[in-house]
Amino acid sequence: MTLFGMGRGKEKPLPAGAQADAGTVTAHVTVKPAPDKRRNVEIIVIDCNSGDTLFKARYVSALKSDFAAYNAACARIDGFVAESELYLLEAPATNAIMPSIKNVEKGSRW
Repeated sequence: MTLFGMGRGKEKPLPAGAQADAGTVTAHVTVKPAPDKRRNVEIIVIDCNSGDTLFKARYVSALKSDFAAYNAACARIDGFVAESELYLLEAPATNAIMPSIKNVEKGSRW
């Protein structure tokens, strides 16, 4: 089970006889807010060896948060990578505001 997309983009073991760089791709997701509370999403998947663009998509998402739009884009990337039998090198880079957990050491009596 993944929580908040953790575990997504981890390196997968290569099959026997495959080169380390053969079929590896990297991805980038750009999420821009639109004036009507929707998100403009751009996905780019690039081959690590040749630098060629393998997959490019632009669409308007009705999702109302950057995180939700990023997760929907990652699902599309995962589908393309699985269909093309490629390996995603790392989690897709993004400009979206992602949730983070911060520990605050508060000087209280508790």
